[in-house]
Amino acid sequence: MESLWRIIIVLAFPGVTDSAVSKKSVITSLHAKWPQTSFIAETSEFMAQESDGLFWAYIDEIVEKVSVEEWHTYSDARQYDLSVRLAGSLLKETRVNILKFALSLRAHSPTVLLFQSLGSEKKESCTAFADVHGTITCDVNDLETIIGNSIRHVFLFLCSSAPTVYSIDHVYPATKEHNVTLIIYGELATAPWRKFHLAAKALSRSGKVKYILRHFVKDVRDDKLLLSGYGVELAIKSTEYKAVDDSNTIIDKVAVEKTSEEYMDSEEDNFGFNFSALRRLHDGLKESIEQFRLHLLERDELTPLKVWQVQELSYQAAQRVIQAGPQKALTILMDSSQNFPLAARSLSQQIVRKEFTYEITANQEQLMEYGISEGESALFINGMMVDVDALDVFQLLDMLKQEEKLANGFFRMGIKNEYLSMLMDLELSNERVSYALDFRPASPEYLNNLDTDKQYRQWANSVGLLLQPYFPGMLRPIARNLFTLIFVVDPSQRETRNLLQYALRFYAHEIPVRLGIVFVANDEEDITGFDDASVAMLNLYNFVKVNSGIQKALNVLIEVLNGKENSLSPKDVLQYFQVEYSNYDPNDVFGGNSEYDNGRSIGHKFLRDSGLGFTPKVLLNGIILDDSGITGDRFEETVMMEIMRVTSRLQKAVMEKRLRDQDNVMNWILSQ
Repeated sequence: MESLWRIIIVLAFPGVTDSAVSKKSVITSLHAKWPQTSFIAETSEFMAQESDGLFWAYIDEIVEKVSVEEWHTYSDARQYDLSVRLAGSLLKETRVNILKFALSLRAHSPTVLLFQSLGSEKKESCTAFADVHGTITCDVNDLETIIGNSIRHVFLFLCSSAPTVYSIDHVYPATKEHNVTLIIYGELATAPWRKFHLAAKALSRSGKVKYILRHFVKDVRDDKLLLSGYGVELAIKSTEYKAVDDSNTIIDKVAVEKTSEEYMDSEEDNFGFNFSALRRLHDGLKESIEQFRLHLLERDELTPLKVWQVQELSYQAAQRVIQAGPQKALTILMDSSQNFPLAARSLSQQIVRKEFTYEITANQEQLMEYGISEGESALFINGMMVDVDALDVFQLLDMLKQEEKLANGFFRMGIKNEYLSMLMDLELSNERVSYALDFRPASPEYLNNLDTDKQYRQWANSVGLLLQPYFPGMLRPIARNLFTLIFVVDPSQRETRNLLQYALRFYAHEIPVRLGIVFVANDEEDITGFDDASVAMLNLYNFVKVNSGIQKALNVLIEVLNGKENSLSPKDVLQYFQVEYSNYDPNDVFGGNSEYDNGRSIGHKFLRDSGLGFTPKVLLNGIILDDSGITGDRFEETVMMEIMRVTSRLQKAVMEKRLRDQDNVMNWILSQ
């Protein structure tokens, strides 16, 4: 339904309505190209999204409590109030508030419009009608006859094309499976629809038909659907300017009353006058009071302020909002933000309490830890940050629904005041890691150390940077060992080549991940490099590392593995050594008393004690990556996905101050 809304909203067009001359402002209203839809129909669709049972319970409420004779005499406002009140008897109060939000967005209007289009295709002139496999009737008394004939000739119906049933259709639960389908088209809360509904309900309960209800209005309204202004930007610029004297503009009574209502709650204090109180006390002088108020505003419009008057203007504006109380705070905030130049002088006279200043300072310090600096805005829903710049109001509606459902579940379990603290402690990731391995006993061969290496010194090194917004799918360049990737490999295996290449590639591109390798070779003491390929490769690695460094040593292993398509033998390693290092004695490197034989037992012991079973394995912060993800072409994707999951846990630890800058991050992670 949301996709349908987004398709249709492209067709919407903005229209500019006349504004009160006195306000000197432009008011825009956004209309769709389709007609108004019924609030009660949209409410029923909201109930249908909750559950089929709630939808049909809401229909029963309409049948029992709405006067079908008076329905069309109600104004839109009264129909809206009645629709919400009927839903209130079936929903919790918090859910009713979400319903009001959905109605203000007209979120379910596209669904109602779709049903209207299906009904219009029938080209019937009745207010309500029934469709039984293509047979249309506007008389409820004919239903029994048509359905009776259908049941007697059920074979004909099975051979003919059955009506299409859509996923959004409302099927009466009494008989969801039946060969005969009865579709009722009508407008909720009208007399013709009520008659058809009661008849169809009885037929469905008796097992004679499958009853489907669809919205349909015979006389479509001429006025277009008024949409919320979300996402609409009014950008009007004219290079032609005219001097107009509007000092003697006559404000008619209607305009004054309209303007007064809009400013009544937001302009209570103007040069010491409380205009809200003045209007209540002198109801017959509204026009004069409004003209006086506008005069004060216009006189104050361009009044320059001293430097000292501007210094605490933001604090004074915030104090004004807080003092307004919960009922008027949003109105004051909106008016102050939209008319700040006009309100600036009045705000500069606002007294700011010291306690309020301390409170703001404390809030700023706390928000800085989440990467929110002074002057920035942020939106949180139960601790979840919502990107305001990419805010999707329909996504926001879905989030509110989910959070309300979760909160209601806690409430039904008897958890009330402690709900929020429990919610913040929930694990946000979809998958829980059953265990992780402490790889420190294996003494990995590290290629890098983000905490100390010179090449990372141009990066910032605070763990708090994890909380700052960053490009999706990219790693934050933080000079801390937040992520450690360990390769557990047999140096003689063919699969090892690709993994070592990935390790060197990550290092060369300065990916903010610490890289380590644990070599697993034959640990039998009487076996030498002349007898086993894994021992020979480890000897060769240690030899090259001592003379040329770890990167060169890994490149040598890759070269040896590249030169052999089948399984590697000790002879292949020895042959490579004699060609590349002919000045050295092979016995000194591969023999039983070799100085380059270290690391054999520790890697094999780690593989055995950890229960990993076989090589190769790859660990990220001790978490074992899936074998299918590390041996194919999906290695980088597998690593990045796991890093994203680990990041959320690290961010939570930083927010809760369990992980601090002074901690050794890798040791802290492995101690968990």
